Amino acid sequence: MQFSHAATIWKDFPALVPGALFVEGISPSASVDEAISRFSAIAASRVATVPESELPEIQA
Repeated sequence: MQFSHAATIWKDFPALVPGALFVEGISPSASVDEAISRFSAIAASRVATVPESELPEIQA
């Protein structure tokens, strides 16, 4: 496998640290309902107090 970025990416982001992730054992039949409910509740509580644009991860 070969992984690379265009030269323009390196020009704009010289400190970029590229990487690739290879994962096995994931299937489309995984049960995600509980995780979706939990993370949706967290997201809803966070945006109930501040606009989404003020969240640090969005500002980054």
